[in-house]
Amino acid sequence: MNKLFYPKLAAQNIKKNSKIYVPYIITSAISAAMFYIILSMTSVRWIDSESVVTLMAMGSNVVAIFFAIFLFYTNSFLVKRRKKEFGLFNILGMEKKHIGKVLFFESLYVFLISVAGGVSSGMLFGNLIFKLMVKAVQIGAVADYKVSLPSALITVAFMFAVFIINLIHNVLSVHLSNAVELLKGGKTGEKEPKSNIIIAIIGIAALTVGY
Repeated sequence: MNKLFYPKLAAQNIKKNSKIYVPYIITSAISAAMFYIILSMTSVRWIDSESVVTLMAMGSNVVAIFFAIFLFYTNSFLVKRRKKEFGLFNILGMEKKHIGKVLFFESLYVFLISVAGGVSSGMLFGNLIFKLMVKAVQIGAVADYKVSLPSALITVAFMFAVFIINLIHNVLSVHLSNAVELLKGGKTGEKEPKSNIIIAIIGIAALTVGY
């Protein structure tokens, strides 16, 4: 089989499912941009340096947790909508390991587009957000806002980790389901949410740190 078959099929799938992929890519890009901007502000030399930098660092941690959870559930909704398509692929003779390869290239494309758009947007609008924040909270800075390469690299690493987790989830969702379950996957109703002590603790900790 042609080595370019899976990359081409992945690109076609994203284009065919643009109604659900475009919002997901935009959401991911905005998440990357906001995370980069908050993280980059920790490198600014503030007048009240210690307290402001600490606040920004804690804020970036809270944002990271929120975006990771948000993007995971958004991805889960997306893959659920496409289970019928994966089921058809399986019935037509495509093995699940081949579907996994398609999912890999789809995730790779979404990751590259989201990170490129998000980080570049963060660099473009970071200075504007910085000036608005300084004016709103009336906290002075010793130096002006500058593009931060370390913050960009951390943002790329963060988004990469999120997309790897989502990819593993997607592959397992397909691998652990038979063709019939995949065909009915998009019609399955949402299960009633169950209480989870771990999520509850994370939520309380995030709110505490945020305040």
